[in-house]
Amino acid sequence: MNYTQPDSAVAIKNNLVIMQKLAATNADILCLQEFFTSIIPGNHYNLADSISRTLNYPFYYFSRDDGKFNNTFYNGSIVFSRFPIIDTQKISYPGAFAGSLIKVSLLLHGDTINLINTRLQSVKFKSAEYQDLHQIKSGSTAALQGSKNIVSKLKAGYQNRVTQVNMLRKEADECKYPLIIAGDFNDVPISYAYATIHKGMRNAWEQAGLGFGRTFSFISPTLRIDNIFYSRAYKAIGVRRILSQDETDHHGVLADLILIKK
Repeated sequence: MNYTQPDSAVAIKNNLVIMQKLAATNADILCLQEFFTSIIPGNHYNLADSISRTLNYPFYYFSRDDGKFNNTFYNGSIVFSRFPIIDTQKISYPGAFAGSLIKVSLLLHGDTINLINTRLQSVKFKSAEYQDLHQIKSGSTAALQGSKNIVSKLKAGYQNRVTQVNMLRKEADECKYPLIIAGDFNDVPISYAYATIHKGMRNAWEQAGLGFGRTFSFISPTLRIDNIFYSRAYKAIGVRRILSQDETDHHGVLADLILIKK
């Protein structure tokens, strides 16, 4: 959502496309990460209020992880819902990473469900480092000069994610009701983070999709980092991406779930 230049022509254009595609899903629940919004009532960049009003989400909970522009704007994770939110909790991750997990309880036609939405530590690669990775993969020796920095970022990202995912797992295990975990986990299906979250859960891509599909622009199409996990109380009947162009570097995941066990 281009929070470095919120009123630039590119940001305005891309945010409009994102809003239109979110509206087209007609989803009952939206779980967004790296969500950027003004918190000033009436501000034209108060996207939280805009989505709530114009897309018919009367209930939402926002983590407000990272303040910008004298704390008039915030970045973080947010849950929008057409079902009443009856309980909320924010758990901040330790260290310099400005992130958290948010945990909400929703009243779904008389039944209570739990939902966790989060974003885990990224490796903070820049475009030049993704290019170096591509060159290394293709056998180029020119990119090896930057490999030390790549390894350093991979190590730091992994160490932070281990701490974060263990916290997430603890919170998930304490949930008393059917659980959904949605997020940008910044790690691939063969990782410790993925395996830890997946424990006792199902993945919408694996159950109702093709089992593979790119969710982030800069890595292999088979290595998803954005996922929707759910407990065995649900059944997935469909999954797809909702953003496929250049609106954002993440493509979004839409899953249709049915609650089969209360």
